[in-house]
Amino acid sequence: MVLRIFLILCLLFTCYSYNAEGAFNDIPVDAKQAGSGGGSVSVVDDAYACVYNPAGIVDAGKLSVATTFYNKYGIPNYYVKYFGIASESYIPSGAAGLGFVQESVTGIVSKNRLSLSYAYKIKNISCGVNIKYLSFVPQGIYEDENDRDDPSINTKAYFSSDIGIQYYYDSEFRFGISYYNIPFSKNSKENINSSMRMGGSYKFLEDATCSFDLVPKYGIKGIRNLSVEINTGVEIRVQNRFAFRAGYNGNSLTAGAGVRVSWLEFSYAFSAHQFFSGTHIFSLSMEMK
Repeated sequence: MVLRIFLILCLLFTCYSYNAEGAFNDIPVDAKQAGSGGGSVSVVDDAYACVYNPAGIVDAGKLSVATTFYNKYGIPNYYVKYFGIASESYIPSGAAGLGFVQESVTGIVSKNRLSLSYAYKIKNISCGVNIKYLSFVPQGIYEDENDRDDPSINTKAYFSSDIGIQYYYDSEFRFGISYYNIPFSKNSKENINSSMRMGGSYKFLEDATCSFDLVPKYGIKGIRNLSVEINTGVEIRVQNRFAFRAGYNGNSLTAGAGVRVSWLEFSYAFSAHQFFSGTHIFSLSMEMK
């Protein structure tokens, strides 16, 4: 019964996410998920959940801190940065998190996202919400001082929200869905697009998990041009110290690895691209369960 309701929600969200391609939600911010193809919505359970699925922060433990930095496509001065923190032990009811993403081309423009996350778990279902502040900030692109008053190239800022669900079918199967960029106002609705992800994961061995995300994509004619991108991959851990990952992100093959030392884990991912150079993603996370 619960699984049937979950599938109905997936269908409803697919029909409603008419505009596709939400801001920031197609930017990898976690080398673990990027290395395994981007299948994240059902498995994320740390400070990166503030981006992928806020429901996941209920499993963050006492404290989860994460950071990511990389140069995108090898393009000079094109960087993506992330910092997040989440905890379920110090919150009286549920779990909370804070995440910040910046995608920027130095000296030209930066896109920033600050999100406050909250999640609550009831039996085998966790639900989460993000409240987000999104901004687009030009940096030194004005040809003269009069351009600073031009609204077409001036700083823009909007508020929006995300909602997410994770369903724990049993110790091996998990399902997740996230709907991104629910607008707070008419201005936000006209300038930011909604999108969604839904997926599942299966722990087929004690230290091996495969996961997938389904990402609806729309053409210029909206839902009549609906297609679905598949992000899928696998992660294998060895003695809970080393991790090896591989997958497909809908456009190219991905690969990655990680090493854990006590509370710290360093992760690396490589994602190829059809037209640009490959992207090397580096993440560092700390978890106190």
